[in-house]
Amino acid sequence: MPVNIRRHLQALVLLIATSTISLSSAALPDDVNQPVRVEADSAVRDESRGQTIYSGDVKISQGSLVISADSIVILELNSELNSIVANGEPATLSQQLNLAGERVYASAQKIEYNVTTAAVELTDEAQLTQGGSKISSQQITYNVRDQIINAQSAGTGSRVEMVIPAKVIAQPDSASNEQENP
Repeated sequence: MPVNIRRHLQALVLLIATSTISLSSAALPDDVNQPVRVEADSAVRDESRGQTIYSGDVKISQGSLVISADSIVILELNSELNSIVANGEPATLSQQLNLAGERVYASAQKIEYNVTTAAVELTDEAQLTQGGSKISSQQITYNVRDQIINAQSAGTGSRVEMVIPAKVIAQPDSASNEQENP
């Protein structure tokens, strides 16, 4: 994989993983230092179009990050990465965020990263899940520069759905007993 594509792929996967539901999360620090591995049934590089197409059960991994799709297309413009598009039934992304094992999951029929606009877009049956929180809609766009998540319905009766788990505040029984029995 050419160095500039590898560098941008690393940026993409870290952006998706660290920028989804909980913007304060960080991926495992060692992930970015791990090699990027691509497995596919076939790969076609078209230098004249600046395009590499991986197809057939494609899996890209780097450390704890795993992207799986039916096909992944990497497009360059003027020898610079322009976009990465993963298509699948669905295309998925997962990454461990911390040493405690918390993971972020993303899935959609299409996951696209546009370098020019610095946007990650999940299209068709899009879902993001992290730490019990989940957002689902037909389209989810994350503007990396402005750190804005925008979820849209298809407008045909579909809706954006957000699930936020209830927070449980545990109070030790001994603290309440001490207050009752001085």
